[in-house]
Amino acid sequence: MNVLLFDIDGTLLSTAGAGRLAMQRGLEKRGLKLREVDIPVHGRTDQAIILDLLQAHEMEVSDQSIQTFYADYVAELGLAMQQCEAKLLPGILELLVHLNQLNHVSVGILTGNGRRATEIKLGHFKLLEFFQFGAYGEYTSDRCTVAANAFQAAGGFLRFEPDRHRTWVIGDTVHDVRCARSIGVKALAVGTGHVCLDELRSSQPDCYLDDLSDIAAVVKAIETDD
Repeated sequence: MNVLLFDIDGTLLSTAGAGRLAMQRGLEKRGLKLREVDIPVHGRTDQAIILDLLQAHEMEVSDQSIQTFYADYVAELGLAMQQCEAKLLPGILELLVHLNQLNHVSVGILTGNGRRATEIKLGHFKLLEFFQFGAYGEYTSDRCTVAANAFQAAGGFLRFEPDRHRTWVIGDTVHDVRCARSIGVKALAVGTGHVCLDELRSSQPDCYLDDLSDIAAVVKAIETDD
């Protein structure tokens, strides 16, 4: 069984700034204006991003305040996705349809997004039905913890531990490659995110593709036994 653990943002879809807009509106509910601060978002978890955002705006930081802000964020996210004209990345729908027709492939989510944000983003494009399990990022700042949870979720779904040599993390950042290494599985890096491609390639993924539009290339990659 080949197990595929997909990242979301920059890999499956682009929100075109919807996440930033939703967080901005979450701040506006508190009478605050989004400051021009450099908060890394690519490859990070929702908890880590919100933690930095609260600190940057000198707000109370606690588990409760992070979860309260997360709730406000996801309440705004669906509308923001529409207004920002979020889009699927090249070939994603066709790829997911094909993968779901393969009996030897199991498809799941490994994302820094929280569960509700994941449901909103994938639901916006009617993609939820293609994913059988997942692990999410609203309760941890550590992407490697999410990876371990995703591998465990795959085992729970399959009712046996997946073969690590046939399990792939598919993502657009070096964080995806690193979290694949942290659980001893393979990494397929895709150049569709807003990251430095030279840095992504130099992170030494097992496979690099410019995008996921070539179904045959994706299937060939995940079925290698090296």
